Amino acid sequence: MNQGRKRKGRSDRMHLIYQLDVGGKKYIGMTFLRKQSVPKTMRARIIQHWYNANKLQYKWGLSKAIRDLDSIEDIGYTILARVRGKDACHKQERALIVKKKPVLNTDTRVAKRG
Repeated sequence: MNQGRKRKGRSDRMHLIYQLDVGGKKYIGMTFLRKQSVPKTMRARIIQHWYNANKLQYKWGLSKAIRDLDSIEDIGYTILARVRGKDACHKQERALIVKKKPVLNTDTRVAKRG
């Protein structure tokens, strides 16, 4: 029944804005909600951060802080918001970064936009 037409992608996917606690320092980020399970979503996202820090050797503040940890279980998280839609989530994430000023967020463009 498809007749060769591609289906339009969803634009209203649910996203999470989260705060990571890495060695007492904070990081604010966002991710899309996988399979409607917040713990599984956050576990997958923390594993991605761990991989970026230890295997890909990213030089970001978050990656450097993660490399100082003994175990991936030392990374704590808090869900700050659930937002429908990527653009709305980006906007709210930027506002939270400007408001909370987390130490491990290294994106300097935030201050110029805020």
